[in-house]
Amino acid sequence: FGFAPEAQQTQFLATRENKFFAYISLIRQRFSDNPKAIRNALDVWLARKGILLEAQKRIQNVLAAGDNPQAQEIFAKLIGVRQELARLVLGGPGKEGPEAYQNRIADLTSQKETLEGQLSRLSQAFAQQRKTRIATTATVASALPKGAILIEMARIKDYAFKTGKWGASRYLAFILSPGKGSDVSLVDLGEADSIDQKAAAFKKSLGNSKTMPDVLAKQSNDLYRLIFTPLTSDLGKSRQLFLSPDGSLNLIPFEVLRDDKSRYLIETHTFHYVSAGRDIAGYGMIKEKGQKALLIGDPDFDLAAKQTTGEKERPLTRSRQMQGISFSRLPGTKEEVEAIAAIFGRSVADTYTGEWARELVLMQMKSPRILHLATHGFFLSDQDWSSLMDDKSRGIRIIAKEVPSGKKPVRIENPFLRAGLALAGANRSLAQEGVAEGILTAEKILGLNLRGTDL
Repeated sequence: FGFAPEAQQTQFLATRENKFFAYISLIRQRFSDNPKAIRNALDVWLARKGILLEAQKRIQNVLAAGDNPQAQEIFAKLIGVRQELARLVLGGPGKEGPEAYQNRIADLTSQKETLEGQLSRLSQAFAQQRKTRIATTATVASALPKGAILIEMARIKDYAFKTGKWGASRYLAFILSPGKGSDVSLVDLGEADSIDQKAAAFKKSLGNSKTMPDVLAKQSNDLYRLIFTPLTSDLGKSRQLFLSPDGSLNLIPFEVLRDDKSRYLIETHTFHYVSAGRDIAGYGMIKEKGQKALLIGDPDFDLAAKQTTGEKERPLTRSRQMQGISFSRLPGTKEEVEAIAAIFGRSVADTYTGEWARELVLMQMKSPRILHLATHGFFLSDQDWSSLMDDKSRGIRIIAKEVPSGKKPVRIENPFLRAGLALAGANRSLAQEGVAEGILTAEKILGLNLRGTDL
């Protein structure tokens, strides 16, 4: 997996997804009270969750020691290619025409895959030299602080073994205590669609200043009963929780859920969010010290492209990939970052707002001790990979000439281009073909230097 270009990694995961979820389904249905089986399932989940991101992080680890000039050179080229590719994909063909546009994308994609392959080989050698640990239930449990607990959530497609058909998706939660990994349990939280709907409604209410307090309180408590109450018996008296959400629950701040005594969870628990539980196994390995804090908020989303990039104005046509998206100003975030700057002290924090809250500022910074971004995010819909399977759940490649008769070819887009943050100039970029200034995709974020960043 580490040697493959990103596109092949995505294809590989798509063609293995059904068997992966069938295995987790088996544990849920037949072995939910078997600690050894649950540990095995958590081992698999820890290895699999966010694996595309993990592969990219391994590449970045080549740069950690700063003693590999070849890797530094390749990585610098890769950052440039990634940024140009993201600009093209989000900006559209512009005046050059569709054929030339597709050729440029194909050329950049080829360059990116070549550079990724070179870096992957270097990063695996680096990982061997540094004896990087492969996270398992046991290694994560041994790294957990005393008294803390890991809640590893999983949104899975559920397979009915009796009928041989897929049922409704479900949310599960693995609960892991510190020690040798022997104290682990699995909790079934229920059907995912119902939880997702309530989570979406709650998130919408949080963002609406007109929401009545009693409505918000009820939604908060309803969600608490759905996703937190089932965990309480396994959490015991622990108040320090490492939480790795999944699916829509990534967008919910657990701290503002209210228990049955009308207390917010922030009053009774401390939450540490991780992308995947395996991240805990690497805590303490980074020794670099971060520099001044960097605070960015209230971007001027309507800042003209010519002010951000120096380019001439282009015809106002909307990008096909993000059609219909626009961002409204967030004046409260200016107050937010200025208040934080006052707490830190001006000498140890750089603050950028309005027209200065630009992508360029973020991409050029190096290891701020604290990085605080107060802005909008965008999350395009998940892509359905099920059409990559034949009737027996075997994988098929995403190439038109190899697609079975009667099935349409499927093109899976890089998920790192389907989510990101908006900075100054974002709205004008969305309205103009060929410009992507201010649209900070997750792929661009991979190029940030955050070694030594604490928060």
